[in-house]
Amino acid sequence: MATTNKYLAKDQESYARLANYAAALPVTVTLFPLFNTIVIAEEAKFTVGQFIDENALDFSIEVNQTEVDDIDELLDNPTTGATILHEIAETYRSGKKTLADQNREMQIKLESETKYKDDFYKYWMAAESKNDKIGIQIKAIASLMKAIFNEE
Repeated sequence: MATTNKYLAKDQESYARLANYAAALPVTVTLFPLFNTIVIAEEAKFTVGQFIDENALDFSIEVNQTEVDDIDELLDNPTTGATILHEIAETYRSGKKTLADQNREMQIKLESETKYKDDFYKYWMAAESKNDKIGIQIKAIASLMKAIFNEE
């Protein structure tokens, strides 16, 4: 689960100062200047919080996590950070791979079942043919018996 902190600046100066500071951090930082928003990886929340307090910057903070009830909310939000989007993409890729693996297994199972069905059909037709021959032979014997016993 990826977690990021979204810092929404109340003014342009606060945004600019935190953006300059955050750009030097050794974590994933995503800048959204149009929205006065900076998204920073969870690992740096204490350092960033300390910087905001020491410089009396004006921010509201939101926490984003990949495990939310409505993933569309994160995808539709223009300020969702790169860390969250990367986590969503990895989850999607993993799910797609799992489905592909399941599809291959089902194809193998289907081929096996089809072969079994074909083999059973051949066995059934051979038995049916044998039963038809036996039926014809029984009718022939019955006709002979009838002819022999009716003449006497």
